[in-house]
Amino acid sequence: FFFSSRRRHTRQRSVSWARRCVQETVMELMRTDVYDIRLECGWALSNTVNYSNLKQTEWLLNMDIVSTLTRVLSFQEARILSVVLGAIEKLLERGIKFTTKEGVNPVALALDECGGLTAIEKLQLHPNTIIYKKCIKIVEDNVGVEEEEMTDKPADPLEMLMTHQIV
Repeated sequence: FFFSSRRRHTRQRSVSWARRCVQETVMELMRTDVYDIRLECGWALSNTVNYSNLKQTEWLLNMDIVSTLTRVLSFQEARILSVVLGAIEKLLERGIKFTTKEGVNPVALALDECGGLTAIEKLQLHPNTIIYKKCIKIVEDNVGVEEEEMTDKPADPLEMLMTHQIV
């Protein structure tokens, strides 16, 4: 019994190590300028995100998967965009578990810093409604509050008087 348990543990470690090596390689390949390679890497990394547990997600975040995935957001093919946006959405949801003391979701911060948020906002103009809806949801769920706070202006007393809001 001891031997088989130890053997299984060693096998699990080997598989885990092999997966990490493959993921690192895929993330490195994503930095190429070859469209087909980036397309396939986008699929592979999105699947990795979707099937990872919290510990694996933390490792992926440390490997800068957010900026790696955002490289696909310049594509126009709806299927890959949908898959990658789904992975980014999942990372944002899981990022809540890693929120800092200041209340900052590190995934949302990384997405903003690498230009991913800007790319997602641009994708709101994509002709595919599924892409549009995913982008709207990501922006509203993760930055909608900040945008609303920024657009709230102090009330102009003269305007309030003109609209009879002051009695």
